[in-house]
Amino acid sequence: MEELVGSIIKKIVTVILILLMILVVWLDIYMHKHNNSNNGSVVNEKEVIDDSNFSNERKAAIENGIDISLIKKIESMGFVENNNTEKYRPGNLCFTKDDYTAVLGYYGRNLYLYKDISFENFKNYYFEDDLILIEKFFDKKIAEYASDNIHKIAELIANNAKENDYISLVYVVNDMNIYVRYYDEEIEFRCSEYSIGDTIFNPTELQLNMKDNKDTKTLKEIYNLLMTHNKNKYKFYDYIYNYYDSNNKNLCNVKYNSNNYSFETDICHGGTSNVSFLFKHYTKNSNEDSVSVEFNPDYFEKNLTSIIKNDIKYFNEKLFTSYNLTSTGEKEVLSVISKKDSGFTDVYVDDNFKISIHKSVGDNNYRSYTLTYVFN
Repeated sequence: MEELVGSIIKKIVTVILILLMILVVWLDIYMHKHNNSNNGSVVNEKEVIDDSNFSNERKAAIENGIDISLIKKIESMGFVENNNTEKYRPGNLCFTKDDYTAVLGYYGRNLYLYKDISFENFKNYYFEDDLILIEKFFDKKIAEYASDNIHKIAELIANNAKENDYISLVYVVNDMNIYVRYYDEEIEFRCSEYSIGDTIFNPTELQLNMKDNKDTKTLKEIYNLLMTHNKNKYKFYDYIYNYYDSNNKNLCNVKYNSNNYSFETDICHGGTSNVSFLFKHYTKNSNEDSVSVEFNPDYFEKNLTSIIKNDIKYFNEKLFTSYNLTSTGEKEVLSVISKKDSGFTDVYVDDNFKISIHKSVGDNNYRSYTLTYVFN
């Protein structure tokens, strides 16, 4: 009996020892894995903290898609990261050098470049150095295409504008979009690199916010400068000269469509101070040429038939034609004034020439008219 009890006790002890050995091995494996995991975390955390290239600002900027190669390019040119400037916004990066502040902002290869300059100095400011600097950022030729023209336009505007007038230009150069703005004694460049296609217009767009937008002389000079190299693209580029006199104050906007080219200007004097000139190149499926124009509604209603007759005289001289507005056509044209609601009135001078008038009536009997001449 005693032998049987001893045998059982030995077996129990043996099982317990085996279980203890298994437990020790399991604990050893667990602790080994746990220590390795902790060690890895410490190393990774240390790397993040020690590497200045992964500051919170840089991580946010890179997450927003800012090109790392552009960051390196800016720093190689002597710019120093400085996110304490007033230009800083979460998700972008700011750099400073001399008089410049450069901002890499939001998604892709977008660069903002700022420089303070007084209004008096702006009148004689030349943009070549700024554009050469932008060239180096993007390895693109820009200055030779744009600096002289930007300078001429800026000089013309500055010499005629009032202080704190808002001035902006948009250039499309060598697959770069360059937006230039001067306001509140600061020049701002916004630069984007992407394939745009045609770069036949320089500038592509000019916008002004002028305190005296009835300054016909300045507007005429600006228009002439913008059209200097583009006259051959617009059959009716000189149409606007019919109104560059006292009547210009009643002219709101003009738009030309000719072949694949479009030009439009907004010089409305209905209480705003916005002036813009915009060039476009596009592909269309029509062979029509057209001119659209809007006038002050009171002036338009009082002078409708004389406006159209004078315009037809211009088109006859331009196209070597002999169009004429008949008495029936005059009645059709004048009928648009008496209409209470919005709508179109089309007058066919002949198979190749149509006059279209669109009347729009808004709240408080506000009226606007768009007069369009269409040639097949």
